[in-house]
Amino acid sequence: MSERLPQLLDAKALQMELGVTRAAAEAIMRQLPIVQVPGLRKTFVKRPDAEALLERCTYAKAEVPGEICRGGRKCRATHRPGGASVVAVEQPL
Repeated sequence: MSERLPQLLDAKALQMELGVTRAAAEAIMRQLPIVQVPGLRKTFVKRPDAEALLERCTYAKAEVPGEICRGGRKCRATHRPGGASVVAVEQPL
């Protein structure tokens, strides 16, 4: 018996299921592999990929994830309005 095909979600379906804004759903989709069917303009993500991302991004209350900077990289910068950044530099002992 063959495996079932994964359910595909577009931004609107992801928005409805998660109860987030359209912009948040699109940001989530940008973190995942995209399914692009030839001849269709709409893009999709696979449900298992979305579920895995949500699982990886879920933290216990005692856990504090590293700050995520612009561009998706972890850093120790404190971003201020207007685009200025202050970077924490560790001093050697």
